[in-house]
Amino acid sequence: DLEANPWVAHARVSRHWPDTISVEIKEHVPYARFSKNHLVAEDGVVFGVASTEEYEFLPLIEAPQSQTRTALDTWRIISSLLAESELKATALSLDERGEWIVMTHLGIALRFGRFEPKEQASRVIDEVIPALASELTDVAYVDLRYRNGFAVGWKPGALQEGNEG
Repeated sequence: DLEANPWVAHARVSRHWPDTISVEIKEHVPYARFSKNHLVAEDGVVFGVASTEEYEFLPLIEAPQSQTRTALDTWRIISSLLAESELKATALSLDERGEWIVMTHLGIALRFGRFEPKEQASRVIDEVIPALASELTDVAYVDLRYRNGFAVGWKPGALQEGNEG
């Protein structure tokens, strides 16, 4: 019955002679928010909760549940690559078509498309940040689905003259 609780990863009940019962409970430790009203543990186990509101500090990962492990592995790579950059990752999504989108702490969507996410994160560091360093606060999205460059979408009202990627 204890293991039916979504927070319980494992429960063990044992009897110690003559009159003692011990209960050992290992709970899931949330690593990230996963889609709507779910959390995911580091080992990839997805478990439901009434609300993820109190876990807003955790990254958000959205992916089909069959792709949980892939999304977690990708998150670990992307977040560590971007951790020391001007564009720290806060969320990752994988849609049904296999396209990756990373959200940053500045609210910039990095559209990786179906390309290898690690390669795309390297492009962000090597190409995008140097090219847009002084305009990052005006950027709404960076589309990296092009092999020979990237497209930039500007926030409404941003000065667009001379801002080409």
